[in-house]
Amino acid sequence: MQVRARLTLSAKFIIDDHWPAPDRCPICQVAFCTARANAVAYLEIVGEPPYVPPVRAAA
Repeated sequence: MQVRARLTLSAKFIIDDHWPAPDRCPICQVAFCTARANAVAYLEIVGEPPYVPPVRAAA
């Protein structure tokens, strides 16, 4: 159970980091980010609800 919780948390961190702004991944610099897609797919497989990062305040 601990492994699943850690993997779920890691997937959410990946989604946070690779969330597109405005149309490209800020890390990969591509429109379709495979890291984010894999993290989303993992969350779907383990039955987590869809995850959308919280809105970040403009700096």
